[in-house]
Amino acid sequence: MSDMSVLLVHIPVGFEESYPLGLAAIAAPLINAGFTVDGLDVGRSGISGLAQRLDRGDVDVIGMGIWTPGAHQAREVSAMIRALPKAPYIVTGGPHATLCPEDVDTDCAVIGEGEATFTDVVEALAAGRSIDGIAGAQRPNGPKCISRKWLDLGLVPVPDRSVFAVSDYHREHLPRGRRFASAYTSRGCRHHCSYCSSPKLWGQVHRYRPAEQVVAEWRQLRLDHGVDGILIEDDLFTHDSERVITLCEHLIRESPGVHWELLNGIRPDSVDPKLLALMARAGCTRIAFGIETAGAKSLKRMGRTPDMAKVANLVRAAVDAGMSTTGYFMIGLPNETPTDRSEMFQWATTLPLDFAHFCQASAWPGTRWTDDELTPLPPRVRASLYARYYLHPGRARRLMRAMNLGWGSLVDLTRRWMRWVQRPIQFKGESQ
Repeated sequence: MSDMSVLLVHIPVGFEESYPLGLAAIAAPLINAGFTVDGLDVGRSGISGLAQRLDRGDVDVIGMGIWTPGAHQAREVSAMIRALPKAPYIVTGGPHATLCPEDVDTDCAVIGEGEATFTDVVEALAAGRSIDGIAGAQRPNGPKCISRKWLDLGLVPVPDRSVFAVSDYHREHLPRGRRFASAYTSRGCRHHCSYCSSPKLWGQVHRYRPAEQVVAEWRQLRLDHGVDGILIEDDLFTHDSERVITLCEHLIRESPGVHWELLNGIRPDSVDPKLLALMARAGCTRIAFGIETAGAKSLKRMGRTPDMAKVANLVRAAVDAGMSTTGYFMIGLPNETPTDRSEMFQWATTLPLDFAHFCQASAWPGTRWTDDELTPLPPRVRASLYARYYLHPGRARRLMRAMNLGWGSLVDLTRRWMRWVQRPIQFKGESQ
């Protein structure tokens, strides 16, 4: 069985180099099962670099995690692999493969969580068995796969970070000079926000990793990889306040030596000032609020609470607790008018935010929107919002202070923001 070799291929999407946490999670049980596992980032090597790697002829199985914005490049990668004289077996997973398995060129699509399913598939291939009947494994034109039960996160191996080096990623994250690692503490979401596909990806049972396991992993990241900060990738970190309190108490008591950030966006209605203060004491230094818009009707249609006064108080409470704050806003919503966007923007300028992101609403697979429902907007609308927001002297000073940068860095900062505008990052809360 150990003779079977697996190459995990990362297809990056968006602007920043995000760590392939999903592939690291897949690697751990494969390595534990005795398989040889290697990793390759197509964003760095290019498809030609992948072709050179495969020329060695020592790869039996390729695993790719696909997000919807990277589906086109994934198809190009698959086409290159298919053209090889001896093509490895292709297994795809991730959001796009889960929600649209028919839209990927694969020998097997892993539906849902991949740790157990991927390992089962590789074990079957190593033993010469059919993958039909493996829960969560879908073969093109094969029988519909059996759904796999959601995993007990306390029993899932901690992601293996040896396949993709932690030091290679988050190089543009702030503050500069610190080393960050991605991690998760929970999976699943109990809500039904119209813009989000998370419930279809992770289920509507919110599952947690034991606090002891989380603290031990973070301490190990500090010791083994020199990590200073943790970027938490949870979709619903603050849903269960008692769980958050327990985790924070463990972090305060055991002090793993890292700070942590909630940049995936939390629901403002899931926290209160007391909880925010405790999170800050436990090492949370930056928090993002999924504010979305200022229109009560739009918020209700999205499944959100339209209490603007509460949102404003919570952002201020986060600032008072010593956290850096980010606000996520969406434009191009159904039935949106220029007046709606103007009201949203004006309200955003009243909040004590260090960063504000104006993201184009998307009808990605798994959301409850269609392209016809959304309001089409030219790129200049989004660019204008960013320019108007950050060219304000007071907000520019706040941004520079939060980034720990001097005015001499203004040219580089402007260049980075232009890249944001030209290559939009979709709102991460969409979980795609």
